[in-house]
Amino acid sequence: MSDKFIGFWGTVAAIIPAGEGLAALSIKTAQREAAEQLAARHAAEATADVAGDSVSLYRGLHYGHPAYDDALNGIARPQGGHSNPALHNGGRNDSVFTSWTTDESIARDVASEGNGPGVVLRIPDADGPGYVRVPSPDIYHESEVLIRGPVFGAEVIR
Repeated sequence: MSDKFIGFWGTVAAIIPAGEGLAALSIKTAQREAAEQLAARHAAEATADVAGDSVSLYRGLHYGHPAYDDALNGIARPQGGHSNPALHNGGRNDSVFTSWTTDESIARDVASEGNGPGVVLRIPDADGPGYVRVPSPDIYHESEVLIRGPVFGAEVIR
């Protein structure tokens, strides 16, 4: 037997615990492939500029949000702190990022959560100079994209 053949079956034996059979391998392979496809889709959404298309980003803030007054002037400032996209997406917003979405309806939903008129900001060309987009793990399926650093001059739409 060749070393390649033995190496292959050694790998299979390491992946499939004894007694689980090929059905377990199929399930584990399908789960891994689904996770890889989801990660690739999120990365593609966050970096759509590869195709040369400009991407608009939206940020919704409800009335009463601590950054509401800045938003009325087209400004989004991060709180400062860590630089981990996964922590930010998970709720630790004390970071160098602000949260944006490629889906205007999501921003409008967020803006409508308060007890007054919310505000939606728009960056019409997030591929332009001055913006550093960072892919988000997007665990809440909000089409989230993170922007590193402050944003000035965003279009204010309501």
